[in-house]
Amino acid sequence: LDPQAIAGTYSASPAGLQLSSTGAVDLSASQPGSYVVSNTVSAAGGCPVVISTDTLLIENPAVVNAGRDTTICETDQFQLQGTKSGSANILYWSTQGLGTFNDDTSGENATIYFPASEDAKTGSVVLTVTSNDPSGSCPAVADTMKLSFDKKATVSAGKDTSVCVGQVVHLDGGFSGTASSSGWQGGAVSYSASSSD
Repeated sequence: LDPQAIAGTYSASPAGLQLSSTGAVDLSASQPGSYVVSNTVSAAGGCPVVISTDTLLIENPAVVNAGRDTTICETDQFQLQGTKSGSANILYWSTQGLGTFNDDTSGENATIYFPASEDAKTGSVVLTVTSNDPSGSCPAVADTMKLSFDKKATVSAGKDTSVCVGQVVHLDGGFSGTASSSGWQGGAVSYSASSSD
């Protein structure tokens, strides 16, 4: 509105636009839409009523959310958690890693990310979701999330061995990855193992 137009009474139609007494628009409290804003100056000193109008368009912005940072096993695929609202109607996914999406042409409305082995080696990747560019003055928007990887748990029981009854068997098992312990079981006897067993 004209910064010099400080006299008169401001009003807007339809409802949904929040105006101050000086005509300032409170965008945070207003609803998207097209409004006719009027400034009415009352008749005074023999001068008639003066009404000035203008049209104000508040467009709905695009909003996207990539979801929370997540950790998965290095061998798993990841179900994408992106959401959209406002004027966003398409989500485009991209990665800073070397994995692929189930829509591997453009990432458009993809739902699954398949990490590459190189992704797991680096420990994490950043996934980005970007909206389409809505018509009007509101731009496309983007959001990111960090996908981290845990090493898969592995165990080894050692080589197959044949012994006579009564002989002592030296177990040669071990574990790695995210495994923190392992246990031996054979018949009715259970044995504990450490990472050095």
